[in-house]
Amino acid sequence: MRAFMLPALADPLGLSDQQMDQISQLRSEAMNRRSDHHEQMKAQREEFMSLFETEGQPSAEAVRQHLTAMAEMRADQQAATYEASQQMRRCSPTSSARPSTAFLLSNKCGR
Repeated sequence: MRAFMLPALADPLGLSDQQMDQISQLRSEAMNRRSDHHEQMKAQREEFMSLFETEGQPSAEAVRQHLTAMAEMRADQQAATYEASQQMRRCSPTSSARPSTAFLLSNKCGR
């Protein structure tokens, strides 16, 4: 189950209002990071394209550096999405028993 679907499944999973608030906050933070990442990727692509516009034929090393940087950014975004998903899963009960409020507050849903 995708953690981003947890809000839609709140009733069947028996999520408390506090858990839903925490999941919503985590989801919002993840979406903001994703938006920031898209802006960074756009800037990186524009910078990469400008190599060809200004230099005509940039060096293989310059191309490699830009492609590597973009690949690392994509990997970072995928890892961040996975981490956000894991945090949201920690906010939802894994069995029919609900986690205690003390557990949720002490673990801050895995943050």
